Amino acid sequence: GLKSTPIGTSRDTIMAWTRNTLHFSRLVCGRTSRLAISVYTASLTALVLFTWNALTLLSLSPSSSSPSPSSLPEGQQYQTVRTKNDWIHAHNVNHSSSRSNSTGNTTSDEHILLVCSIRTKGAQVSESLVSIPEFYSPESKCKHNFRSSVVFFHVGKAGGGTAIGQLSGTHRTHLQYVHPKPNPKIVQALKSNAKDTPDTLIINVRDPIDRFVSAFRWKLLRTCAPNDTRQKTKRGGAHMVDTLCEVSPEQNQILRETYEGNPSILGEALCDDFKGREKALVDARTITHSTKLIEWLDLLIIKDNSVNLPSLLSSNLSASSIGISDFMALPLEMQLGSEKSLFEQHLKHLAHTLIHKKYGKDAMEKIMTQLEPSQRNVKRKLKLKVNGKERARHSASTYTNETPPVLTPLGECCLARYFEDDYRLIQSMLVTPSPEETTLSWENGYGDKKAEKKIIHPLENVHPILHKACSWGEESQQELCRSDLLSILKRRAHYLDRSVGSCSDLVSKTKYSRR
Repeated sequence: GLKSTPIGTSRDTIMAWTRNTLHFSRLVCGRTSRLAISVYTASLTALVLFTWNALTLLSLSPSSSSPSPSSLPEGQQYQTVRTKNDWIHAHNVNHSSSRSNSTGNTTSDEHILLVCSIRTKGAQVSESLVSIPEFYSPESKCKHNFRSSVVFFHVGKAGGGTAIGQLSGTHRTHLQYVHPKPNPKIVQALKSNAKDTPDTLIINVRDPIDRFVSAFRWKLLRTCAPNDTRQKTKRGGAHMVDTLCEVSPEQNQILRETYEGNPSILGEALCDDFKGREKALVDARTITHSTKLIEWLDLLIIKDNSVNLPSLLSSNLSASSIGISDFMALPLEMQLGSEKSLFEQHLKHLAHTLIHKKYGKDAMEKIMTQLEPSQRNVKRKLKLKVNGKERARHSASTYTNETPPVLTPLGECCLARYFEDDYRLIQSMLVTPSPEETTLSWENGYGDKKAEKKIIHPLENVHPILHKACSWGEESQQELCRSDLLSILKRRAHYLDRSVGSCSDLVSKTKYSRR
């Protein structure tokens, strides 16, 4: 059938035969005839390779050598699909008899060929067509190559390391990642409507305050303390913090002396009415992994007053002034009363969505069936064993047994207002810009059980693609995504009620129950 020897294998065989022939001719013939023999052999090799490539291209299109429709089970046919420079032979199934028909025949996974992309030395990518079992075999290095079409904004301390590990390892996808801050060239490519530029943007989203605290602790861990026994380095110790630390007297001064290793003290210094706030603002920006969400998604904020937003909303998104047709939020949130987050479930559905988009539903279902057993071979590599327990590699809690300091209500409030635009941006992912839906209703569960309030306002003049943040995957997945984003807002929404006054006023008037 369609299963055949990968292109590279036969080509290598031809080249090996040519080398052996040339070597033999040199042994048999004298020096005077070497040049003539070499020219003859090179010409012959070029002719053979040209013929082989022509035959290969013909084999990628329906021909007499391919199975005829009459030889296939009823309701099934082969079809050649063209998707962004990749030729794929997809096994299309038109009826419910895709897995078994009236004669008892089953659809073989080898009837679907996937594009196997392998990165070689020099960042080169070689591609060949292989069956699903070959693609997902333990020895295989195949990846689904989405680098030209998908960009992943890896926001710091929001599960990005886990996401990359699972998408690349378990799900065998190869995306274009941006970390630890936005890359101007890639941002410009996303803004462009030019051909062959990325059209899908993925971003991981976590509560901004949780991210800030995690980033503070990570920076503290990576920076050498005065009596540190780890090996000193100027940079590059992010993945070996158990043995390496980065020498930075300036960071040590900020983290350990000014703010006593406590993110809550820095949070309180960010209060609007704090005298040293200007310095605290500068210090906060040195916490690399805490770059604001609004800065990551600045390309989706419409700053040009000449743009007619209502007209843009009613227009086709693909014809708008930005090159993104799909925007996907990947939330990391531990909802109140839950034992774990839904992050890994989101990742699984994200991989399903990307593969579905490239190969179609039938191929995606067969790929996921094949993928389940192979996950056991990859998952162990994504985490690190510490004291017999699996821990995330890129997390401060993995390398220290110290209990993280609890944020004071004042520090938490001031941080919430510092990240106010981030919360409003998350709100914008959940609502449409119609006047009736520009606020969020929430139940105050922290104090005196007041009635519902509407206090978080979405950002104005955001690109309409932002409202598609959870419009990916099946309907149940979309609801889970919205639920996680809503949970992020509910936890800290009360701090953004400026009608109460400053954070000091709000804290003094409100009774808090810790989460």
